[in-house]
Amino acid sequence: MPSSSSFKTLSAVAFTLLLEGAAALHPRPDQADKASFARWLVHESDYAVVSTLDKSGHPFGNIVSISDGHGTEHSTGVIYTYIPTLDETYEELQRDNRVSLTFTEMALIGGQSGGCRNSTAENPPCGRVTIQGKLTQVPEARQALALRYLFARHPEMEGWSGVHKFIPYWMAPANIESFFIINFYGGPSHPTPMEYFNAPWYKQDNSSESGRPGVGVATAHEAEKELFRHALI
Repeated sequence: MPSSSSFKTLSAVAFTLLLEGAAALHPRPDQADKASFARWLVHESDYAVVSTLDKSGHPFGNIVSISDGHGTEHSTGVIYTYIPTLDETYEELQRDNRVSLTFTEMALIGGQSGGCRNSTAENPPCGRVTIQGKLTQVPEARQALALRYLFARHPEMEGWSGVHKFIPYWMAPANIESFFIINFYGGPSHPTPMEYFNAPWYKQDNSSESGRPGVGVATAHEAEKELFRHALI
């Protein structure tokens, strides 16, 4: 049986890994910057809980891996996922594509991010974001881009289509209906889609010391932002 010193060593290693994970996150936006916080949490998240309605009209929640850009240093804010045709969520989307996508900060770096440390997921300083809208199949003209984003964040996905049929889905900018954001006490906030897409996706310090891109790179690329503007008109 391991000695107490072994347990202490393992605990120290685990704590160090958590700290390294925290350092790997982009700087967390201030709690007052609600749209920016939503962009940050979406980008840093590996997955979302997608909620649909089943054929009986009852709510059904499922896990979907997501990506909003090409790797960890690129964010568009647009959420893409990869769903197999044999999945219950796929069947439900054929009947009704209205969904909510929920993200929790507790899922980041073992619950050690922001206000989640030594707390619980429902505590308001431990942030959460729910986005309501329609989840639809990615148009053929954008499928190559969607797959590039998904495979960059989840390389194992590349082999999934060899076993089952998978289809890329997205919540297009024009299909976003509302945001529900809590990251501090005082109730939820509801930024508009335009505020969300125009917001920086991590806190800016305007310095080169962090090694992160500058302010201009933190928001979506200008061409992508123009696409969003037209989609939201």
